[in-house]
Amino acid sequence: MDSRITVKWWLCLCLSAYLTLNLVDSSNNNGVSKNTYIVHVDISAIPATYTDHFDWYASLVKSVAVSPEGINEEDDEQSVIYTYQSAFHGMAARLTEEEAERLEGQNGVVGVLPEVKYELHTTRSPMFLGLEAQDVTSVWSDKLTDHDVVVGVLDTGIWPESPSFNDTGFTTVPAHWKGACEVGRGFQKHHCNKKIVGARAFYRGYEAATGIINEQKEYKSPRDQDGHGTHTAATAAGSPVHGANLLGYAYGTARGMSPGARIAAYKVCWAGGCFSSDILAAVDKAVADGVNVMSISLGGGVSSYHRDSLSIAAFGAMEKGILISCSAGNGGPDPVSLTNVSPWITTVGASTMDRDFPGSVRLGSGVTLKGVSLYKGRRNLSPKTMYPLVYTGSNSSSPDPGSLCLEGTLDPHVVAGKIVICDRGPNFISLEILKPDMVAPGVNILAAWTGDMGPSSLEADKRRVGFNILSGTSMSCPHVSGVAALLKARHPDWSPAAIKSALMTTAYIHDNTHEPLRDSSTGAPSSPYDHGAGHINPVRAVDPGLVYDIGAQDYFDFLCTQGLTRTQLVVFAKFSNRTCQHTLSGPSDLNYPALSAVFPEDKRVSTVAIHRTVTNVGPPTSKYHVVISQFKGVDVKVEPSSLSFTKKYQKLSYKVTFTTKTRQTAPESGALIWKDGEHRLTQNRFWFTQNLFRRDHAGLSPFPSL
Repeated sequence: MDSRITVKWWLCLCLSAYLTLNLVDSSNNNGVSKNTYIVHVDISAIPATYTDHFDWYASLVKSVAVSPEGINEEDDEQSVIYTYQSAFHGMAARLTEEEAERLEGQNGVVGVLPEVKYELHTTRSPMFLGLEAQDVTSVWSDKLTDHDVVVGVLDTGIWPESPSFNDTGFTTVPAHWKGACEVGRGFQKHHCNKKIVGARAFYRGYEAATGIINEQKEYKSPRDQDGHGTHTAATAAGSPVHGANLLGYAYGTARGMSPGARIAAYKVCWAGGCFSSDILAAVDKAVADGVNVMSISLGGGVSSYHRDSLSIAAFGAMEKGILISCSAGNGGPDPVSLTNVSPWITTVGASTMDRDFPGSVRLGSGVTLKGVSLYKGRRNLSPKTMYPLVYTGSNSSSPDPGSLCLEGTLDPHVVAGKIVICDRGPNFISLEILKPDMVAPGVNILAAWTGDMGPSSLEADKRRVGFNILSGTSMSCPHVSGVAALLKARHPDWSPAAIKSALMTTAYIHDNTHEPLRDSSTGAPSSPYDHGAGHINPVRAVDPGLVYDIGAQDYFDFLCTQGLTRTQLVVFAKFSNRTCQHTLSGPSDLNYPALSAVFPEDKRVSTVAIHRTVTNVGPPTSKYHVVISQFKGVDVKVEPSSLSFTKKYQKLSYKVTFTTKTRQTAPESGALIWKDGEHRLTQNRFWFTQNLFRRDHAGLSPFPSL
């Protein structure tokens, strides 16, 4: 079977078509405009007069009140809407702009960031990934079907009645689990079971920004009204369901990547969006609850690590041994057009599978356009029936709601009976860390669906289905989350970085016809900017031979190379009081499972050296030799060219030196491969760039058109 793969960048099939960083004003009873701010605190600075940091936080907020005499005790308590202590230290508080500025100068406060609004970014994929093949039963042992790995899904909640969350055959809830099953409208204690081991809802930030949730129209509970959360949870760890389909399409057995894993649902997204204070509260609680993997199909653009609250919280979760898998966003395919770029986050792009739902449109000019369709057509209509085309967008470079065909934006009188043309939906921070990390199936994914919404997600759609087909990086992210859960069950001692390394270095960039993966937007071979290290290969990832491990201090030392101030670094050192150890000569020396050599603008610099350390997780005695690509613009030398291991978990280091031959006008890519005859450890994103980026006081210049 031809399983040619393309890399897809898709529009979010959810609440909004593009990412926003808008603040939503709210007001107190005195009419003073207030917004929610995330306040990062150095807990070691707590004054001796306080025995409880909650009281200290409240005191800090009260001390900066613009009109303290006009603030009563009830107002003071309502100002602090969340406190955080598991993933990082701090609070979410409602403040005026002046109060936020005052608070930023208080002792112990290391950062005050405005609330950010994030957006929501399968019958075939398990078989496509090799998870159902007969020859892998020894890899994924039957004993793993009752393993104790918990996947925390931060999304729109969960529809517990779906057969994808059946707990038949599961053992008792894992002993390490400390989570809870919160009750609310439409969700009771019995909706949790040995499969859904926890469910929580986070809405204080949302309500502070938009007003109290109307419980007659929306479930103020973990119950999923939107469907997105149910779909992602089932994709990651859904139980097998035979005969699953969407209106007859994609008929087969639907199952998650890790059907034996447990699920904890954290509802952070509501009808009006997903707010950072709620997301951070969920991450903080998930760490305390005991999740092993977090799946977050959300994103919001940021300009620096220390201003990305999700990145800061993810750093704290990584310190606790939790792997964070996030969607790359659907804005591509341009280089650096993605979100969730921190190196301690696993960033996932979307690819196609060897299944499609082809459709075509024949224009009046005689040109036939091929595409995808889940529309069967009306009965008794001739296939030769012609329809007018309509496009409601403009020539602006930024899509508007009408051109994106969002609900409520199209005039029925303009579009009725016509074919409507719709438009489809940035890592500037560290060019040395190329993103995404990998791609996984994210197109035409069948998974469980809410019973409260039609498959089109439109209010006018009164159809109800048990499964739905969606596309986007929101769908690819839980594929990696589920596979990471399998690897965690198989290798419980592996760190998040080791699991990520196994997935990246065993990924492939050619399909089973030996053709390169292709960018579906252009038809040309995809690049690392599209596919990252390549397409995940779970069967190979379980035994990678070598891994590139990274500890929390390594990541912190990476941050020390980013020009952050001491105060900005403190937010990442909340638990351990870390300091810069200066173990890296530059950001390229982070022990990442990919190489990126960025030459400075100074043409006198003709050599760049990068260092890496590998850990042997294969046979105790093994010898690897290196194979490298040839480049037009540089000579590449690896020292040593062979690595000989004598014991398991032994670490050996090597150096890669790039020396320029000619000045290049575009990046080159290739591969560095370590082979021992059985294992093939590949660094598919072996990039160098010359004179393409410049660093100045304003930061990085935009990426050039290639």
